[in-house]
Amino acid sequence: LFSLQHLDLAQNCLLGSFPPTIGALRNLCYVDFSSNQLEEIPDSIGGLFSLKHINLSKNKLARIPLSIGCLKKAKTLDVSCNLIKVVPHTIGMLKTLTKFDLSSNLVEWLPAEIGDMDNLKQLILAHNRLHALPASLGKVIPRLESFIVVHNPLDRMPKKWIDDWDNIKLRSSTLWSGYTDGQAAEWAQDTSDVYRVAEKVFNDNMGNFLNSGRLREFIDMVQQHLLKENKWCERYRKYLEQFFFMAKKLGCTPRYDALYGEEICKQESKMKSREQERKRRQDTSKQQEELERIRMEDCYEVTKQNLIYVETKLEHESMERKKAQWQEEVEQLKEATKACYARQEKIQQERLRSMKEKKDKLYPVKMK
Repeated sequence: LFSLQHLDLAQNCLLGSFPPTIGALRNLCYVDFSSNQLEEIPDSIGGLFSLKHINLSKNKLARIPLSIGCLKKAKTLDVSCNLIKVVPHTIGMLKTLTKFDLSSNLVEWLPAEIGDMDNLKQLILAHNRLHALPASLGKVIPRLESFIVVHNPLDRMPKKWIDDWDNIKLRSSTLWSGYTDGQAAEWAQDTSDVYRVAEKVFNDNMGNFLNSGRLREFIDMVQQHLLKENKWCERYRKYLEQFFFMAKKLGCTPRYDALYGEEICKQESKMKSREQERKRRQDTSKQQEELERIRMEDCYEVTKQNLIYVETKLEHESMERKKAQWQEEVEQLKEATKACYARQEKIQQERLRSMKEKKDKLYPVKMK
């Protein structure tokens, strides 16, 4: 079996995991374990250095082993229709991979290393739980012949809806996030241009941006950097607004790729310290407000209830004055209206009398 090159065990109801000894089949080029009930891939799969085509679709796999990065000759990898939640960062080591099908899984974030797959032609990410696309993916997208990302929430990307509703069928796959495949690809490319600069600008001025809302200043600084590289577009403003407010909330620049190990701990620590700082400021503000109230009571010998009573009374008196002024204006308006009507009536009577006199002169009444 050491010379075996083609292994097809599809649709055999295989359970659990295939034996670790499979790593000894060094000449294996094609593997098809699709349509089984496998739950794990052994790490020994990394020893199949000659492997080019891997089909592990329609199983119950929960993870992809880190050793997958050792398959230097792999060209196609199909892990669709599984239960995978995390894609290892070693996936970026598959430089010869041309097709990667990750559809119908439970993946929420993609590793930044996915942008290192230089020969990738087909990337299928449909039917997952992706919140956003990593900025590094923008380097890969221009080379892709097929890019499918429909039926993902993409809720960390700017909210939008489809541009042309009339041409979209009721069951369109864009109805979940509002992004078509082309629009998602465009966003990823924009992110690859903007994210690097936005991250640098925010980190260099983090103290100022976190303690005050300087959105316009942040966007202007990023714009100046991108104009020097001839990469600025007006549509970047919406992305930068979301980036800025997300960074203020997290206390650090947001990430659109998967975090691992120490990075997760560091991110959680920053968020926790940011939340503690926000709570401390709220408590300080409440204490200052209470001290000011006590100072006012000591200085003017009045309580808060008395102040409220005085303010209410003054407001009531002001309303009474306005009401009296309004009534006076109404009476003046009535008088002016009556005078106007009287003048009009007088003018009408004079006009009738004048017309009668002219008529009498023109047609005098003959005496019988």
